[in-house]
Amino acid sequence: MAQSETDAISVSRIAGNSRYDTSLAISRAGFAASRYAVIASGANYPDALAGGQLAGYLAAPLLITRPDSVSDALLKELDRLGVEQIYLLGGEVALSKQVEEVLSRSYPVTRLHGENRLETSEAIAEEIIRLQGDTDHIFYADSHDFPDALTAAPLIVEKEGLLYLHHKSQAVTGGTAIGGPLAVPGDPTLRIYGDNRYETAVAVAKSYATPSDTVIIASGMNYPDALSGSGYATKMGYPILLTRPDALSLATGVYLQEAGIKHVIILGGPEAVGHGVVTAITRLQDYPPEEPEEIEPVPVPDPETEDPVLPVIPEPEDPTPPVTPEPEDPAPPVTPEPGPSEKAYLYANGRVIANIESGIYHVKGQRFYEIVNYENARFFNTEAEARAAGFRRSKI
Repeated sequence: MAQSETDAISVSRIAGNSRYDTSLAISRAGFAASRYAVIASGANYPDALAGGQLAGYLAAPLLITRPDSVSDALLKELDRLGVEQIYLLGGEVALSKQVEEVLSRSYPVTRLHGENRLETSEAIAEEIIRLQGDTDHIFYADSHDFPDALTAAPLIVEKEGLLYLHHKSQAVTGGTAIGGPLAVPGDPTLRIYGDNRYETAVAVAKSYATPSDTVIIASGMNYPDALSGSGYATKMGYPILLTRPDALSLATGVYLQEAGIKHVIILGGPEAVGHGVVTAITRLQDYPPEEPEEIEPVPVPDPETEDPVLPVIPEPEDPTPPVTPEPEDPAPPVTPEPGPSEKAYLYANGRVIANIESGIYHVKGQRFYEIVNYENARFFNTEAEARAAGFRRSKI
């Protein structure tokens, strides 16, 4: 259904004075109560990328907090929701021990984490399997950028699937890839993607079994609002689309017209999604303009007071901006340096490798077999021995 000249899309905005306030506002807008809450770091995204699916399966809000503190506002929101169980995403680098201690005074807390973002995504998937049962519908998304994993979370829950983050050095076989071959190389059974992050988000939206006349739009240049919106979007059945902060992205504008969208919910304040985007949405019959205006870079605000916005790059954009991997999440080295941080498989001689940090064991040929560090490894001759010691088998 095309948008007619007389059809005006209504636009509303859910926002706070910072990314943390916006996260709380999204929770209040979408949840009268919730038995569960999923909490992630608002300072970095790797450990939180696979958490949107967990929030979706639990019909729970995904809230963000600073890595080393819990605000009174967050505690009040947990109390308002009537939360009985909290999931923390990531290790103590992402969310400190102090955060866990403060929350555990009032709530049972389960921390889902691994040695790196890949193993954290596996730990999240293992918990979903424990709660919901196993599935053969596996999704893969790039582990070193946020858009594809976050926009896909509601779709993954609709399809009753599981998301595993993927390192670009490895090729996938089977499953559904969210993103192009540069983001997820290999031979998936199905690939959902476009030429950039905005087109990929639209491709995800077109994959829903039940179309929605309401969509969520968040900044495609920063992650917190889309992350906080993943649980809300899943509960409501709304796709998550992306836009540039200063102007409505072409792919998003075209989809709004062609899909007959009637209502748009914007996540984040004007620094994240500007007033110009709202104007373009409400005047779609005039969009896109014949001559696009020159784009000025958007300044980066102080991250302690408001959501930072990266400089805007005119479309077409690189699907994935350059990312410097964190020291805790390196690609497997070709030649390991001597010392306890060497990879455990070099000493395994084909034995089962268990990760004492994640509680998961890996057998030769599995995806994470060559990633576990020696200092975190425990070796077993058989899988039965590993299970008897309390470890669970990796699913991939």
